[in-house]
Amino acid sequence: MFANFGFLVATSVWTLGWIATTLLAAERFTRSTDVASIVGLVMAAAFASAGTWLTVRMTARTKAVDPETPTPKEPWLRRIIGWFAAIAWCGAAVVWNFTIIGGELKMAHDGDGWSMLILIPWSLIGWFLMGVLFVGIGMLLDSVIGAFWET
Repeated sequence: MFANFGFLVATSVWTLGWIATTLLAAERFTRSTDVASIVGLVMAAAFASAGTWLTVRMTARTKAVDPETPTPKEPWLRRIIGWFAAIAWCGAAVVWNFTIIGGELKMAHDGDGWSMLILIPWSLIGWFLMGVLFVGIGMLLDSVIGAFWET
C-alpha cells in the first residue's frame, strides 16, 4: 500500500528542490539581470512547473491498493544480501540528490545559469533514484506492517 505512493513522494521532493532553486534564481535575477541569471531563472521555473504539474497529475492517479497475491518467502541469506544492497542503493541515492540539489541551489544563488543546464540530466537521474528510494521505503513499510498484521 505505501509503495504505491513512493514515486509521488519522490516527485514532490524533486519538485521542492526545483522550487527552492527557482526562488534563489529569482532573488539573483532581482540583483543582476545578466543573461546567465535569466537562463537560470527560466530553466528553474520550467522544471518547478513541470514537477508541480507531474505531482498534481500523480496525486489524482495514485491509489492505495493492497496486493492481490502475497509475495513468496525467500531464504534468509538472500533477504539479508538484498537488504544490504538496498541500504547501499538508498545511501547512494541520498548522496546523489543532496549533491545535485545542493549544486542547483549554489548555481542559482551565484547566477550561474549556463552551468545549471549541465545539471538537467543529472537531476533527472536523481529523480529516478529518489523514486526507487521511496518505493523501496514503501515496500519496507508494507513488509513490516504486513508482518505485524498477520500475527
